Amino acid sequence: MKSKRIVSILICLFIALNLAACTTKLEEPPLVIPEGYTQIDSEETAAKDPFIGFGAQMEAYWFPMNVWDLRHGYDVKDSDWDNIFLPRIQKMKLSTVTMGILTNMYHMGVDQYDYDTVWMRGMKRMLQDLKDSNVLVTLDLFGTTMNVQGGTGIYENAWMGRPSSTASAWLTPPLEQYEDEFIEGFVDVVHYLIVEQGFTNINKLILFSEPTATFMAYGGFDYYAKLCRKIHEKLIEKGIRDRLILNLSDDAGHHDWLFNTINLLGDVADMVNTHSYYYGYNQTNEYIQSQIETFTMGVEGTDLPIAYGEYGTLKAVGALYAADRFDFERGVEIPRIGINMLNAGACGANYWILFSEFFSTDDFTISDDPDKNKIMNMGLWGFKDEEYACRPVYYAWTLMTRYT
Repeated sequence: MKSKRIVSILICLFIALNLAACTTKLEEPPLVIPEGYTQIDSEETAAKDPFIGFGAQMEAYWFPMNVWDLRHGYDVKDSDWDNIFLPRIQKMKLSTVTMGILTNMYHMGVDQYDYDTVWMRGMKRMLQDLKDSNVLVTLDLFGTTMNVQGGTGIYENAWMGRPSSTASAWLTPPLEQYEDEFIEGFVDVVHYLIVEQGFTNINKLILFSEPTATFMAYGGFDYYAKLCRKIHEKLIEKGIRDRLILNLSDDAGHHDWLFNTINLLGDVADMVNTHSYYYGYNQTNEYIQSQIETFTMGVEGTDLPIAYGEYGTLKAVGALYAADRFDFERGVEIPRIGINMLNAGACGANYWILFSEFFSTDDFTISDDPDKNKIMNMGLWGFKDEEYACRPVYYAWTLMTRYT
């Protein structure tokens, strides 16, 4: 694939190296084309498909777990969203975000839905602000959580989930006896959000977050494919399939899963995506691009676009902690990896994660020890313990989202 350099992206490499401090102020930098570079349209990438944007993952847990439940002990205010978070999102000119949804949030029992839970109220508030800010949303069906006895926070109402004693990940597909209930409920909530509530900025669906882990002990790829097909058929039945792009695979960087999705679900999927936390720092651009091409080559000869649904650097430690989150170098590496993704044939990429937040109320520990830390702490800006300070990568990624 032919590599093309996008000048508007490369500017961030020069600015990130000269950042003096992380403040909340964001000024419009002048567009300066370095000598030897040519400005081109972002659509002119190595991908065979139109560029869909650089975006970020953001979760609907902010209000119920971080604002409306203050057991974490920090002085988080409802107005922080309106006064700090939303203005930053708007300044970034984000074109796309991904937001997860769990059955625990709305499906209270067989044929029993509640679209006014704290989870759904928080999600709808975010969706409305994103719609007003012209941000497209990919709704990511996480599945259900494992069924933890006495579980709190996001682990409440996990009646369709696998028992924690058998679960191989925090997310699970439904118990077999609830399979049809699970599918019906998910399609119903999508219909509710798009048709009844008017959140027409929801334009894509991901079916199961990192199914490589979720389905590991429960039927593997065959069961994943079965549920994807049944959801596809139910979306048709409800009359909303043609309003949505099905973005499948969403694997955790697994060639086999991605290629199986392309080859065996290509008649259902509209596009595919994969994840990456494997690159950066001492690796050359040539090496990074060549490794990414081992994934993007899977869509060659098909009509399927491929994107990176989430990514970070190789300094992620476990699921919650980025060792380089305060480093200026991360502000160079994240854009560099993203450029290599486009040069290798991807049509877009999402940074994980927009801001740091608690996902659940089972433990509120914030620690520099990755084994003790319980906050999702890879954000472009920090939590209240940092007074929501922007990290260097925020400025670099904002240049990516503003000028592409």
